[in-house]
Amino acid sequence: MRERSTWSDGKPSELVPAFLEVSCATQLTRKSPRTEPGTESTGLVSYRRRHYGAQAFCWEIGIALLPQWRGQGIGWRAQAIFCSYLFENTPVQRIEAATHAENTAEQRSLEKAGFTLEGVIRAAEYRAGQWRDGYLYSRLRTDPDPLAG
Repeated sequence: MRERSTWSDGKPSELVPAFLEVSCATQLTRKSPRTEPGTESTGLVSYRRRHYGAQAFCWEIGIALLPQWRGQGIGWRAQAIFCSYLFENTPVQRIEAATHAENTAEQRSLEKAGFTLEGVIRAAEYRAGQWRDGYLYSRLRTDPDPLAG
């Protein structure tokens, strides 16, 4: 997948497809940084199938940006474009993302990318000597596309 367009703020979207080209080309549970010659990696997105019941599944996505690319609006755009790609090319109704309760930057990014906070995942991760909560977000196929307007 190669997409060269502009974002609603008029900036070229050349950085965001770096996430999409690799993740969509890899297996469902793999994640990999972009390695195309002559380009600079900004980070990666990953996705995996999450099952609900015997037949239903959704995608769970994740993102990691290199420190020098954080705070520039790349993350929410990458997640929004990635969701659009998954909705256009797979039959899922739902995409999920989770984050740490203290990661307010990612929470804002998910909300900007069209996700809705569903709730707290209590004691989801043991980190730095204690159990920590997480937040679960989702975006449905029928939710408004944050890039459409």
